[in-house]
Amino acid sequence: MGSALAAMVTAGPAAGGTGFTEAVQGIFSLGDDSVVWRFLCLAAVILSVAAALATNFANSHALTDRVSAAETTNAQLEGLQDTLDFGHIPIDDALKLYQQYVAQIPFVDQLPSR
Repeated sequence: MGSALAAMVTAGPAAGGTGFTEAVQGIFSLGDDSVVWRFLCLAAVILSVAAALATNFANSHALTDRVSAAETTNAQLEGLQDTLDFGHIPIDDALKLYQQYVAQIPFVDQLPSR
């Protein structure tokens, strides 16, 4: 949304040129149309920075979700390993559970086989 607003702020002078800025200057009784340009540029910068920060916050939230999913799957796999070690589950059932757990974290790369 911030990017869209920044684009809107710059659309007036881009489409209307000096006619647009002179019209805004007249509406607000400004002494110089450079004040209009400065304000529009400042607004575009502020909105662009806000959009960049919002994007970074959204991406960091996605990272948090991935870490949480990986930790949950790690705990499930450790429990499965313990269950296998004590012989409380057949290998076929353990394999199915393993596949279900690993499917929850498709973003984790597999280690190369030795």
